[in-house]
Amino acid sequence: MSDAIQQIRAALDSGRLTVNRMDDGTAVVLDIEGEQLMTLNGSAVTLLDAISSRADSEKALAEALVDAYEVDIERAERDASDFLTALDRSLSRD
Repeated sequence: MSDAIQQIRAALDSGRLTVNRMDDGTAVVLDIEGEQLMTLNGSAVTLLDAISSRADSEKALAEALVDAYEVDIERAERDASDFLTALDRSLSRD
């Protein structure tokens, strides 16, 4: 499992990240320790759900995007990687 996935999962499991889902499929995420508020689009919510459901690799995250949005795997892999990098960087700011 990647370090980024572990860090994000730990933040979710500990309550550090509070996810508030919106009716339109997006979400607002509060990082209590980092004192940050983040907005997530639908595909980012899909990735966060996959991490919560125990996806343990970037490949599994990309497959979740392919299943949800019928995008090609290369695009999904880039999007999953970009998401992990951005959220991991955000969580590391504290």
